[in-house]
Amino acid sequence: MKTKINYFVKNSNLNQEQILKKINISQKTWDAIIDEKYVPTLLTAHKITKALNCNHIDEVFFE
Repeated sequence: MKTKINYFVKNSNLNQEQILKKINISQKTWDAIIDEKYVPTLLTAHKITKALNCNHIDEVFFE
């Protein structure tokens, strides 16, 4: 699954460490999602979307 996570992280007021704490996932999982090697659960995708101040999951994740 493709993502726009890097774009939204760069434009947010949070750093990566703050986002990881907020959504409660490991660095390894985060890296796999960024590298498009792991598809997050719907709950994790929702948490990432909210942490990045986006309204819809499809703003961040797409195929």
